[in-house]
Amino acid sequence: MNFPYDENKKIASSLLLILAFSLFTLSCKKNKPAPNPPKSSEKAITSFVFEAVDNSTVLLADVAGSIGTDSIIVKIDQGLNISSLVPTITYSGSTISPANTVAQNFNNIVSYTVTADDGSTKKYFVKIMLVTANQKIFVGSDDGNLYALNALHGTLLWKYTTGGAIQSSPTLINNTVYVGSNDKYLYAIDALTGVLKWKYLTAAPIRSESPVVSNGKVFIGCANAYPDGTVYALNATTGALIWNNLVAVPTSPTVSGGKVYSCTMGGSYYALDEVNGITVWSRNICLTRSNPAISNGKIYIEGSTGTGQIICVDANTGNPIWNTACQSANSGPTVDDGSVYISSSVATLQYLEAFDATTGNFKWRYSPLHVGNLNSPVTSCPVSSGNYIYGGFHYGQFYALNKLTGTIAWQFGSAIESGVWFSNPAVANGVVYVGGYDKYVYALNALTGVQKWKFLTTGTVYSGPCILDSDGVIFHSGASGSKN
Repeated sequence: MNFPYDENKKIASSLLLILAFSLFTLSCKKNKPAPNPPKSSEKAITSFVFEAVDNSTVLLADVAGSIGTDSIIVKIDQGLNISSLVPTITYSGSTISPANTVAQNFNNIVSYTVTADDGSTKKYFVKIMLVTANQKIFVGSDDGNLYALNALHGTLLWKYTTGGAIQSSPTLINNTVYVGSNDKYLYAIDALTGVLKWKYLTAAPIRSESPVVSNGKVFIGCANAYPDGTVYALNATTGALIWNNLVAVPTSPTVSGGKVYSCTMGGSYYALDEVNGITVWSRNICLTRSNPAISNGKIYIEGSTGTGQIICVDANTGNPIWNTACQSANSGPTVDDGSVYISSSVATLQYLEAFDATTGNFKWRYSPLHVGNLNSPVTSCPVSSGNYIYGGFHYGQFYALNKLTGTIAWQFGSAIESGVWFSNPAVANGVVYVGGYDKYVYALNALTGVQKWKFLTTGTVYSGPCILDSDGVIFHSGASGSKN
C-alpha cells in the first residue's frame, strides 16, 4: 500500500520516537545503582581479658574470662582490688557499651551490650569469681629480721628487727606471729602491723628450733645444757611462763594428742604432758638432730647411730614398731599418703627417699646428678602437696618429685653456692615458698617450678616460710617435716 509523502513522514517520526524512548529506558536501567547488601547481624564478644600491663597495680599476669552464651566468668584471687579493672575486649559488631579498655567497678556484675551493623544487640554479663589465694608470708633471715611479704607480689609489708639471726621458722595464730631468735628471745609480733606484743628470754639462743602453738600455749625449745636443753610452755597471749622441762635440744617440739614430744642429742626421746610438762614416758631411741613427725598415733624419727635409720614408735608408749636403714639422715621426716619421706646424704652424695609408713619398706630413692661438697648434709625437710614431694639439696637444685615414683617433675636453681637450700619449703594454693642461701625468698609455681617472684633479704634464709591465705588458712613449712 502506498501512503502519501506526509503520511510516510509521520510514521517515520513515530518510529524514531519509539526507538529513542526505548534507548532512554534501556540507558536508565543500566545506570540504576545496585541495591545495598543486607547489614550484618554479627554481635559477639570473642575474648575478654584483664591484661597485666593495664592493671599493673593489681595483676602479675593476664587473666582471661570464660565466655558463655550471655555471661563471662573471670576467676581472680581473693584480696585483689577489683573496683577499677581495665578489660581488653575483642568483639564482632559495630560498637560495644561500655567502651572497650575503660576501667569498671567489678565488685558488682557489669553488663556489656554489643550492637551489630543492623542495629540488633546482645548483652553479656561479666561476673568476677573470687578464688582462694595466698595473702601473706612470714619468714626470718640471718640478718635478724622477721619479714612480712605480700604473697602475690613479694613486696615488703613490714619487718621486725630482733637482736640476732632468725633461723627459726615462724608460726601464726590469732593474728600473732611467733618466732625465735639467736638473741635467746621468743617473739610474739602483731601480724598486721609488725608491732611487738611480747618477748620471752630463754636460756640459750633459739636457732633452728621453731615454736608450736596449741590450746593457748606456745612451745619452744633451746639448747642451753648440751646434750640436753629446755622446752618451754608459755601463755600465747601474754608470754608468761607456764612450765619448763630440761629435756630438749636442738629440735623443735612436736605437739599431738595432749603430749609434747622432744628429744636430746644423747638419744633420749620424751613425751611430756601438754598441760603441766611432766614426763609421760621417755625412751633411749637414737641419736638425732631432727624433729619427729607424728601421724596416726605413730612417731617417725630420723636417727644416726653410725648409719642412718628411720624409726617408728608408738606415740602413746614410745615402744618400737619398726626401724629400717636409710642413708645418713639429717632432716625431719615427712609423712603423707602412707609414705615417709626423708632427705639424707652420704659423703658427697645426697638423696630424697621414700619408705612405707606402715612397714618401713623401701619405696624409692632419688639422687641429683650434681654432688655436693664433702660431707655436705641435707638439712631441708621435704614437704608433700598434691602429687609432688618438694625438697632442696645442699649445693644443688630445688626439686619437685612425683611422690609415688620419685621421678623428677621439675628443678629450680643452679648447682652452685647460691643454690643451697636449708630452708624448709611450704606449699599453698599452687605456690611453693622457700628461702635460699643466696639471701632470697622465692615463690615458685608448684606445677612447673617457674619463678613468680623473689625477695632479697640481707642475710641467708634458713627460716621456713609461714603462709596465710585469703580463707584464713595457715600453712607451715613444718619444723617436724610434717605435711602442710
